[in-house]
Amino acid sequence: MELMALLPGNAERLIEIGEQQLGFQKQILGELHPNTLHTACKIADACYAIGRHEEAYALALPAFQSLEQDIGRHHRTFVAEGIVAHALYGLNRLDEAEAHAQHALEGLLELRHVGANSLIAQAQQLLSMIRQKRALKPLHFDTSPEAAPSVSGYPNASRPNLIQARLQDTGPFVAWTASVSAGSGRN
Repeated sequence: MELMALLPGNAERLIEIGEQQLGFQKQILGELHPNTLHTACKIADACYAIGRHEEAYALALPAFQSLEQDIGRHHRTFVAEGIVAHALYGLNRLDEAEAHAQHALEGLLELRHVGANSLIAQAQQLLSMIRQKRALKPLHFDTSPEAAPSVSGYPNASRPNLIQARLQDTGPFVAWTASVSAGSGRN
């Protein structure tokens, strides 16, 4: 049963049903069976989607480690590692998130698994988000009149228009806000 297709938009219920399925799989297949571990990853993915990053990480990391040890370089291993990377991103552990996302991307590209294109795109998007989040630093411009460059040669412009800009972290996107402060226009 594919959990994510079961109840789109209802993550809490999805997690509840997934946990029931996980319990059955542990009893029938065992805790380390690849299908059991895959279900744990699906639950972790749903937890990540609703902001429960610690829980997502706690579920995904052991599943990834077991899959890596037991089945090796397999698409399920890299899917699990991608979920670990997302959880780490949510926890703002960017260096670890980047390392896992990069490793998962390289593995998926190497395997060329049928249907891996969306997984590859997700890994690339996560890497982009990590790098963007890491680069987000407030921009500070010195807007004092003393810092303004000379504008001699321009009539009626003793002081140039000054721009104040600020970056805002709005999740995966960057929002720019800017305001313009006009000079007096008189010498």
